[in-house]
Amino acid sequence: MISFLDTISLTQVTEENSLDLVPHWPPGPEAVAHATAVVGESPHLTPVGPLDMPQGWGNGDHSLNQLDVLIIENDPAAARLTREAFREAGLVTGVRTVRDGDEALAHLRREGAHADHPHPDVIFLDLHLPKKSGLEVLKEIKQNPRLMVTPVVIVSGSEDPQEVREAYELHASCYIRKPDDLHEFLRFIQVCFEFWGSVVTLPPKQEMAAGMA
Repeated sequence: MISFLDTISLTQVTEENSLDLVPHWPPGPEAVAHATAVVGESPHLTPVGPLDMPQGWGNGDHSLNQLDVLIIENDPAAARLTREAFREAGLVTGVRTVRDGDEALAHLRREGAHADHPHPDVIFLDLHLPKKSGLEVLKEIKQNPRLMVTPVVIVSGSEDPQEVREAYELHASCYIRKPDDLHEFLRFIQVCFEFWGSVVTLPPKQEMAAGMA
């Protein structure tokens, strides 16, 4: 799979304290390590602060540090950088990743090694997965009475109108095109974290705690 995160490699922090982003297809281990180091540790990258929300907005039952996120992404580099972006946004725990559709459904059904994992508050789903496609995973989630209430955000590098239509027909919560540079990507994750972690009222987890076959 080729995704947005496959198209960039952080090469250096320049003397002018800016990031040079150059196309690279796909990123190697050194590029990913460099990118995650810059995201988490560089004095030249100022983290985006919390968004100012009107008084009265917010989710009383799901504070920001309690949000559980499942990322379904088969590219290890993309998954790692997404986790680092959530950490930079302030979500230091509760982010889990799986690499294919079958593993994603096993996680949601709490099968095997996933038996003790909490049910996610929100799912970030890439469409181009091995084994089961993202659309097939979405369809199975939305056909399961105990899983269907879980918000599913499609995060894809594709702008194919047919894929967008099919995602909404299968009741995806939204379809988001991946941003094209690191700063935009960090802001995108920040906005997602703030929205799903403080603005939205999420379904109670006890409704999805058992019988997910």
